[in-house]
Amino acid sequence: MRLQALDKKWAPAQTTRIVPQAPEATGKAKELTLSIDMIGHRDNHSMKNRSKMYAIRQAQSDLLENQYDSLANPVQVLPAKEAAPGDAINKFSMRVKIGTAKQLAMKINILASVDLGLKDNEVQSLLPAFQSYYSFRCHYLAMGSEMYGKDLWGGSPPPSYCCVALQVNPPMPPIHWCCCIGAGGITPPQGLHRCCCAAACANRLANRQKSM
Repeated sequence: MRLQALDKKWAPAQTTRIVPQAPEATGKAKELTLSIDMIGHRDNHSMKNRSKMYAIRQAQSDLLENQYDSLANPVQVLPAKEAAPGDAINKFSMRVKIGTAKQLAMKINILASVDLGLKDNEVQSLLPAFQSYYSFRCHYLAMGSEMYGKDLWGGSPPPSYCCVALQVNPPMPPIHWCCCIGAGGITPPQGLHRCCCAAACANRLANRQKSM
C-alpha cells in the first residue's frame, strides 16, 4: 500500500472480520472497526435515498482537511442481507444506515488522488486524512425492520422501532402508538394506545408498499 510506503511506522488497525450477532433491540450499538473497502457503494448498499451531490462534496472537503473522527461521528452500518452471524465480512458488502455521503467521499478522495497522479510529496500532506479511512469505528444498531428480520420500511425507522424505544426509555405519559403498527402486523406493546393520526399513518403505509 502506498500509504504504508510513505509512512513506514503506520499500519491500519485490526478491523472486524466476522459478522457479529445482531444487537438487542435496546438501542445499544455494537461497535465494529471497518475500513473503507469493506463498505459497499452501490444504491442497494444505502438504507436511505441517494446522497445529494452537495453533501458528498462537503464531506470530501471535510475529510481532506481533517482526519475522520469516527469516535465523535461513527458511520451506522448493517451487514449484507445474506450475511449470517459468524460469516466473514466480504469486501464492499456492508450496508450503510447513516453516513453514506461520508463513506462515498472517502472513496472518491482516494480514487481522485490516483487519477490526478499526485506525487509522493503531495500525498504526504494528505496522509493523516487518508490513513483515517482504513480503520474507523462504526455502529451496528438494531433499528427499524432489522429488528424483525425484514426490509419492509426502507431507510426510516418505522413506528415499531419507536414503540420498542418507548418501552426501553419510557417518556412521560400519555404514550401513544401509531396505528400502522397494527396494519403492519405488529402487536402494540402493552400499555401503549392508538393515536388519532390513523389517516396519516395509513397513507404512509400505502406509500411504503407502493415503493416496494
